[in-house]
Amino acid sequence: MSEEQRQKGYETAIELLIHEGSLTWNRYNVYLVANSVILASIGILESANNDTLVLSICLTTVGIILCIAWYLLTLRGFDRCNHYYKIAISLENPQVEVLRSPENMSIVSKLGNHRRLSLVTICIFFAPYVAFLFI
Repeated sequence: MSEEQRQKGYETAIELLIHEGSLTWNRYNVYLVANSVILASIGILESANNDTLVLSICLTTVGIILCIAWYLLTLRGFDRCNHYYKIAISLENPQVEVLRSPENMSIVSKLGNHRRLSLVTICIFFAPYVAFLFI
């Protein structure tokens, strides 16, 4: 592979990494808002003390499905970001070592923490739905 091809591949991998990261967090935010609205709706329905059991169960079921989709899509997005990161590292100029510098490696390890926290957040949204089914 020529130097020019390697450089183009590296730039493409970085662009894909940035794009996939943006898509992952945009999807995450959409699911966060959707689940917040559904949980608020269930709370309002439950506090109304009307005959809204069927609607509450339907909203709870939709919420559970959304949480599962949210979890799977978020995992896929993080995995794709990791894939593009590995491609960029493999194509990186060994003399430059931008991505492998100690400063950037600490950023990558911090991203691992963000990944765990974001997945825990999804599980926190999932828990009330399961609780609503048994109340």
